[in-house]
Amino acid sequence: MALVVATNTVALQGWDVNWRQNVQWALRGSRYGISGCSLVERYENLTDRTTLSERLEIIGGPIFYTQIRKNEKLCKITPVLFAGQAEKASGAAFLSLNRGVGRRYRSDWIVDKRGACYRLLSD
Repeated sequence: MALVVATNTVALQGWDVNWRQNVQWALRGSRYGISGCSLVERYENLTDRTTLSERLEIIGGPIFYTQIRKNEKLCKITPVLFAGQAEKASGAAFLSLNRGVGRRYRSDWIVDKRGACYRLLSD
């Protein structure tokens, strides 16, 4: 909490501060993340549903994953950088908590304009 307050204080004094990025960097490797203006535990007390952008903010990382389904068979999981077109297209997608094995969150299956079927995954 002191870290969030300190960064806000510096920003209020007129310094150009990307405080979210600074706080996330300082919290890397810890069990805490940031959600809105609050510290939260990254992997405890997880919500059942969240958006991809909210989840990536909490875990403090810009990588999510996609998995394609062809002919009812699952294909490999591919990492994607959450920026540009990927951010616009996927940021508001809802993810559900996966209580089974694998990534912690996943979206429902999505069919794009070309007819390809895929889902989004996040830690």
